Amino acid sequence: NRRGPQAHRHTLIGQLGTLATALAIADTAACGGPQNPSTLNPGSAGNVAGAPPVDRSRCKAEGKHVVTADLNGDNKADVWKYYVPNGQGADVLTCKQIDYNRDGKVDSVYYYDDGGSPTTLEEFDMDFDGRFEETVYYVNGKKVRIELDMDFDGKTDVWKFFEDEKLVRMERDTDNNGNDFAVGAVNPR
Repeated sequence: NRRGPQAHRHTLIGQLGTLATALAIADTAACGGPQNPSTLNPGSAGNVAGAPPVDRSRCKAEGKHVVTADLNGDNKADVWKYYVPNGQGADVLTCKQIDYNRDGKVDSVYYYDDGGSPTTLEEFDMDFDGRFEETVYYVNGKKVRIELDMDFDGKTDVWKFFEDEKLVRMERDTDNNGNDFAVGAVNPR
């Protein structure tokens, strides 16, 4: 296998994460059962903060200093880091993209705030098909929501909501139509 140990490890982690999520949903779905779509919206998290708007231009090369790295010695970039001047003589990281499996496609994206701290969004292509199956949203540096495409059809199937970095609720689209959801409370207070 030419993908190497790093990509193999990433694939295994993705598969284990998918399995763990599926098992957790199966365990917690019984708590809420099917819900009426008029009373439930996975985009609104009730008392859990929603996802902030994302400025995807932070990962565009225009107006930025782009630094690349070849981590596996094949003379092709595997990591791209995007920087902008901060006005005080230094560059600030706005985005980092990584290709884990040497196919030239971005497999993970990390967005950074104006100070260069990780913020707002991370995206992961768990099966290396060029589409992101996991999206992690942050508010003030804290994870607030994860969206997962468990069946790799390009649509979110599972939403995980967090308060103070702790998982408090999961929702699952039970029939892939965007209308019927199973809800599970996790760590009730």
